[in-house]
Amino acid sequence: MKYEKDKITVIIPVYNVENYLERCLKSILYNTYTNLEIICVNDGSTDNSKKILEDYSKRDKRVVVINKKNAGVSSARNAGIKIATGEYIAFVDSDDWIARDMILALYRLQKESTADVAGCCAEVVCDDHVPCRTCSDGNVRMYSFLEIVRNNFPNNSWSLWGKLYRSDLFDRVPRDLPSHLVMSEDIMLNTFLYKNCKRIALPDCRYYYYFRDGNSAISGELKPQMVRDCETAYSTMLSSIDSNDEIYGYMMGCKIQNDYFLINSMIRNQKCMDQFARLRHEILHNLKLIFDKKYAGIFSQKQRFGTLLLAVSPTLYKWSILFRRKVRGY
Repeated sequence: MKYEKDKITVIIPVYNVENYLERCLKSILYNTYTNLEIICVNDGSTDNSKKILEDYSKRDKRVVVINKKNAGVSSARNAGIKIATGEYIAFVDSDDWIARDMILALYRLQKESTADVAGCCAEVVCDDHVPCRTCSDGNVRMYSFLEIVRNNFPNNSWSLWGKLYRSDLFDRVPRDLPSHLVMSEDIMLNTFLYKNCKRIALPDCRYYYYFRDGNSAISGELKPQMVRDCETAYSTMLSSIDSNDEIYGYMMGCKIQNDYFLINSMIRNQKCMDQFARLRHEILHNLKLIFDKKYAGIFSQKQRFGTLLLAVSPTLYKWSILFRRKVRGY
């Protein structure tokens, strides 16, 4: 099947990643799919990132550089989307890299499956370059938006990286989405993109290499802005869905899962504990939903037991999280 004439835009938000940027750029430039537009958005870097980008743009005409004041990753991605000219759009974080055949593989998958979005799993690489998480069998699974939310965004479907999107999907995204977020910004944008999709193809194949260090939003220290950003993202997502729609309950379940993530991070890090009582109240306010069999794809039996413990004794719940951290090391 000969589809390789379509232009694909790859958008890379860049901020102070001089140690990783060349690895990222080379992995894209050397991809087997060559009809690329590579938009690098320098979000006010203060290190050598700007010079590296300018050097690569002189070497390869496919590299386009935008320099802007620092405003965060969402703002940087949006700047890239505005000038993208490709029929498809992909995102790569500037400290990550991709397999040599990722773009071609996702492109062919999208064409052959008639999917609106095609994605892949990631090989998570830690500081010492040893993979710390893997995906499984390589089978392709097809989802609708409802099925994505019903299963709490499976197979990395929450992330913007590791995906190939039809560019026209972005034309239907509201222009007033919050652009200052540093956490949950990807799941928020994906929610609005997936709402306009009939088919989303998500294989378990690993084509994306996600570099995870101690400073990442997921593994690093919890900060008040992260808590606020999660609240903003999920309230924006929920407000866009009719409360009578079946999908609303599933999205609320995803929001509660995020509340669990936040309170567990608060306990492990002993940060933002002033928000613990409020999030606990929100979780317990939704007990009926949590224990409804309809939402079994979101809440496990183990988590439901933890909810009871959280309701009966917050102190014991905190102790259980700290004990688990001591045993498992995280």
